[in-house]
Amino acid sequence: MIPDVIIDIEKRILFMLNVKQSEFILEINSLFTQSITQVQESLREFNLMKEETIELFINSACGNNTFMRKLHKIQSTESYKYLKNNVDKVPAVIERYNLSVKFDEGIKKIIFNEETEVSDILHLLADDYVQRYISEKDDILDS
Repeated sequence: MIPDVIIDIEKRILFMLNVKQSEFILEINSLFTQSITQVQESLREFNLMKEETIELFINSACGNNTFMRKLHKIQSTESYKYLKNNVDKVPAVIERYNLSVKFDEGIKKIIFNEETEVSDILHLLADDYVQRYISEKDDILDS
């Protein structure tokens, strides 16, 4: 893991910190918390996830800084809009990339439950697979 580097030019001091130390100093958790609230609102606004499963999904993602960082990026880039615009492709994407995500094709929404991987939903929301699938520029080889 590459450390974060903070340089004090006046005093000519270099501080090398790991990710957790940097996040603590910069109080990044407050930023994550704001993003989590916005993600919840976006999931509802864009009807991406079944309403009664949103809170369970958010609670499962909270407390894991990697997941929270990903949620922050999803919210700041609004990448979930691409998913919404291509919701008909989601079942094929789930199958193609073997994602552990339950998707109700009738209502066209993600259903989060105990069998669903948080990371797989994050990949869908972050557009890690949908755009790749649609563009047919796939770097996964068929066996």
